[in-house]
Amino acid sequence: MPNVNLPTNVPTAARTLALSVSAFFLFIPTQVACAGGTIINLGTLGGHTAYGFAVSDDGLSVTGVSLITGNAANHAFRWTSAGEIEDLGTLGGTDSRGISISANGSAIAGYSNPTGNTPTRAFRWTTAGMQNLGSLGGSTSYASGISGNGLVIVGESDTAGDASTHAFRWTAAGMQDLGALDGSMSSAHATNTGGSVVTGVTEKIVGEGTENHAFRWTSAGGMQDLGTLGGYYAEGNSISGDGSVIAGASYTTGDVIQHVIRWTTTAGMQDLGGLGGSTAKALALSADGTTIAGSGDLPGDTVTHALLWTAALGLVDLNVFLAANGVDLAGWELHEARGLSSNGSVIVGWGTLNGQRRPFLATVCPGDFNNDTFVTGDDFDSYVLAFEAGDLAADINGDGFVTGDDFDAFVAAFESGC
Repeated sequence: MPNVNLPTNVPTAARTLALSVSAFFLFIPTQVACAGGTIINLGTLGGHTAYGFAVSDDGLSVTGVSLITGNAANHAFRWTSAGEIEDLGTLGGTDSRGISISANGSAIAGYSNPTGNTPTRAFRWTTAGMQNLGSLGGSTSYASGISGNGLVIVGESDTAGDASTHAFRWTAAGMQDLGALDGSMSSAHATNTGGSVVTGVTEKIVGEGTENHAFRWTSAGGMQDLGTLGGYYAEGNSISGDGSVIAGASYTTGDVIQHVIRWTTTAGMQDLGGLGGSTAKALALSADGTTIAGSGDLPGDTVTHALLWTAALGLVDLNVFLAANGVDLAGWELHEARGLSSNGSVIVGWGTLNGQRRPFLATVCPGDFNNDTFVTGDDFDSYVLAFEAGDLAADINGDGFVTGDDFDAFVAAFESGC
């Protein structure tokens, strides 16, 4: 039976319900296999293919790219839980792509061709329209990440005269050049909830040559070299809400194998491995940094599958994990997981559905808090600890706050076996 020492901020109704759960353990088996979880095809803008790239913190809004009717161009889209997929248009040119989305889904960052299909520019989209963010003086710019409030955007841009490509951080005040370590190139891939910490990749002079290293940037400390796993290349692709955890990829010594990495301010860079093939990478991270999603080659490098990591699970094939959690994947093969909700329970990416490339939104069982595919007393204990600590992993409803509503939602899921 779990220890049910409830946090003081749990409302009376939730407290009564949770105390009843302690008795529930007297009547259930030691472990109950998860039977929940879903997968949704988000559809297209009328064309043959579409890809999901990012999801809002609450899991209710998604952005990505889709071929439009007639397959003449790719346009950025926003999908909402109402089941609607919206064409976000372009900056006046032919194509656009939605790459990152704010916490509440109201702002999207990406890139598009301006009028006349002139060189690509980063954009910020809201219901007011699509805003051209300009560049660092050069021809092109690309946005890759957006802050939780949608007011900070990061990416890469050509510098004046197209002399180099540098990471940028954009706010209403304009586009800031984040520079590079030693070499000429850098690219920002993600920013944290507050927009104050940035990660990506930068050139670094090593001996008589250059390597590409993952970096972490803050306004106080500038660009910090996070190193590699011994190879010539590493990148940071996603960052936790507080900026203390970064996920990405790195080549190992010998530069043949690329593995998923997880870097923390306390432990440095950790090698999480892959799915048995030569290449794997992390593309998304939950707000508390405990869940990672991405993609990896299977043995023989014949196909790439979406992947998921937690400390309890290790690195697993998302196709296998979802099937074990009761998700009906008939017709689906999931190739890339690119977005996670704040608590890690909603996963967005793309795969093939009956041979057609489609964006997906998958949900996992919130009652299985430790993601071991079973609902047990360990899940309840773990949730209470996270709730007491105010850990965003306990934010079951994805509203950015840990409250009694989350406790109610978890207990309801737990009692149902999912």
